[in-house]
Amino acid sequence: MGITSCCRCFILALLWFQSQGCLEEERAALLQIKDSMNSSESSAFSNWYVEECCDWEGVECDPSHTRIHKIFFPHLRSDSEPWFPNATLFAQFKDLQELELPGNHIGGFISIHVFRKLKHLRKLNLRDNSI
Repeated sequence: MGITSCCRCFILALLWFQSQGCLEEERAALLQIKDSMNSSESSAFSNWYVEECCDWEGVECDPSHTRIHKIFFPHLRSDSEPWFPNATLFAQFKDLQELELPGNHIGGFISIHVFRKLKHLRKLNLRDNSI
């Protein structure tokens, strides 16, 4: 096996490892956020049964499909009771650039100070909430 063949194998192995899908801690955090929302909307989270969370509705990942960089959950809660999401769950998304949660009856956040850890966050949309 020549050097060129070894290099090709090495590059293919790197590409395979990098395209393994979203990180388990980000996947787990998404599921906890979903559970805390108590959404009764029938279309909300309709495709969250597939293994790859980068393919889930309302979630976008970076081009390598390893880190989540956008969460978009608009008007998913029809419950009129305020929702107080645990902000520490959002801190799991180290490369998060956009967080959009409009119209979800958010009354405030638990542990709001963790948003400072989101160094890449450039868009935060919380309109139509009760904060």
